[in-house]
Amino acid sequence: MTPIDIIKRAFNNTVANWPLLLVRIALSVVILIIAVGAAVAVIIPLAISAGLSRFDPRNADASSVLTTLVAEHWLLLLYIVAVAGVVLALLCLVYSFAQSGSARIYLDAEAAAGAAVAPARESFTAFDPERWFRGATGGTWRVFWIYNIGWTVALAIILVPLLFVPAIIYLGGGSGVAIVAGCGLLLVIGAAFLVLSLMTDAVIWKAIAIAVGRDLGAVASLRAAIADFRADFSRNFTVVFIMIVLHLGGAGVLSIMSVAGSIGHRMPGISLLFVPTQIVSSLLQAGFSAFMESWVLAAFVAIDAERSRSMERADLRNQPTAISGIIPTKIPSCPIPGGTQEYLSVKNR
Repeated sequence: MTPIDIIKRAFNNTVANWPLLLVRIALSVVILIIAVGAAVAVIIPLAISAGLSRFDPRNADASSVLTTLVAEHWLLLLYIVAVAGVVLALLCLVYSFAQSGSARIYLDAEAAAGAAVAPARESFTAFDPERWFRGATGGTWRVFWIYNIGWTVALAIILVPLLFVPAIIYLGGGSGVAIVAGCGLLLVIGAAFLVLSLMTDAVIWKAIAIAVGRDLGAVASLRAAIADFRADFSRNFTVVFIMIVLHLGGAGVLSIMSVAGSIGHRMPGISLLFVPTQIVSSLLQAGFSAFMESWVLAAFVAIDAERSRSMERADLRNQPTAISGIIPTKIPSCPIPGGTQEYLSVKNR
């Protein structure tokens, strides 16, 4: 299939299994509630108890405030960091739960639609709550570790050159040339981080499809995803590029709508008239984000499903087939004139 065929097929898969969008939006609300609840229930009270509420940035030196904060409240800071880490892990686990269940449904939909390049949209219908739950519970931890391993490696790659920025400024004695060189390197690292982030996202999405489709572990799925990207780079890159353009284009249109609504919201006397516009805009943004995430996942599922079908066809071609003219080693018993019934054994030639 061409990249356009893959994108169309993934679009039909996403639309046919539209209940997954509602599930994804609902879990996004759960993630938001967990994040806000953790901040309100843990971090903010601890910060207030430490006296941070009395901090006035207008009458304080940043370096002295930071030094005092670390010296006097280091145990509190460690506790806040630990709580934040636990909350982030929990959020990633919830998100992995949704991704694993969605990948299972999209994979089953691909199997139901078959090998046709442009099957009917109805043939992709495969959503079932019980099936989704089984897929989610069966692959959550694999998807969780795919995210963690993938982003840990990506951040390690980008943090190593980042250490050269303060080193250049320090070795240059803080001169103007050293500062300019450090800032220039920082811009290059920032651009590289943007590209690396997109590549990491693409590899992770593909690894999720592989983990569910081939029943592999996290590390094996990431390795297989990288190998598949290298083997079929042009098609994978084209699919990713088109999806990024579609995502940015749709997000831009929705952002313009949101800005237009916020302008009216700030006008005295008529701000309440624009509240419905803000609500609709927020819902559209949430729905569009959920749809694009599902569409990308369905696209990588379609690529891996096509690979599986190609391998199955190759295996069938390589299997030995019956050769005309071969006589079975045994034939049913038959009466022989002048004798008893017995089996005739004939050798194959």
